[in-house]
Amino acid sequence: GAYLTVNPQIQYDTRDNAFDPTKGTYARVTASPSIGLNGGFVKLGASKSIYKPVGKKGNATFAFNVQGGTGFGGVPQFSQYR
Repeated sequence: GAYLTVNPQIQYDTRDNAFDPTKGTYARVTASPSIGLNGGFVKLGASKSIYKPVGKKGNATFAFNVQGGTGFGGVPQFSQYR
């Protein structure tokens, strides 16, 4: 079926470069409520990435990412986290 969804999010970003970061943190929290003809559902998600320079010259970067999400209500198969 068809659903109407909004995707508000909150971000925290201290990366030195958005496309090729070498240091900093990026975190995001999202909520996606959806309403359709057959009911509605909500998806919540969060992710955090940390970037640290490594080596004496700092010419390499260690990147770590953790993320998770969950759904409430009758989340249809096409919209489930996998």
